[in-house]
This record gives sequence, C-alpha cells and structure tokens, in this order.
Amino acid sequence: MVIFPGLREKPRPRIQETTEDIHNVLTSFGDAIVFAELNLAINLLWVSIRPIAGIRFQISEALRARIPSARIVSHI
Repeated sequence: MVIFPGLREKPRPRIQETTEDIHNVLTSFGDAIVFAELNLAINLLWVSIRPIAGIRFQISEALRARIPSARIVSHI
C-alpha cells in the first residue's frame, strides 16, 4: 500500500500527472504487478505483486523516486 498525502486536494492537472507517474512506474514492472487500484477518496494505492524476491522494494523505490510525497505502507 502507498499513501499519497493530500493528493485528492491537489489541482486536477497535478492529480492527472501523479496518476500517470504511478501508471508508468507500475507498467515498467510488467507481469510482476498482479493488481493495482488507486482510491483517490482516501489517497491510497493498493498494489498486489507476484512473489519475486526484492520486488516490493524495487517498486516502492521507483514510486518514491517519481513521487517523493509517496509514503509506503508495507504489508508482507
């Protein structure tokens, strides 16, 4: 899970830019991503991944690199 504090209060173009960044990061991991849902009402991104060693760290690092305000909430 990833929290994007205050995202829903941002101007619409900023929200669109952020969602495009999320999409680009997640698609770069191909089949490692099983499911992803952005719930803008609660500023939460839920990502389910395949059991690949270290992949959750790679995904979280890539998201933080593109969107520094992202806060990772890890669930093992």
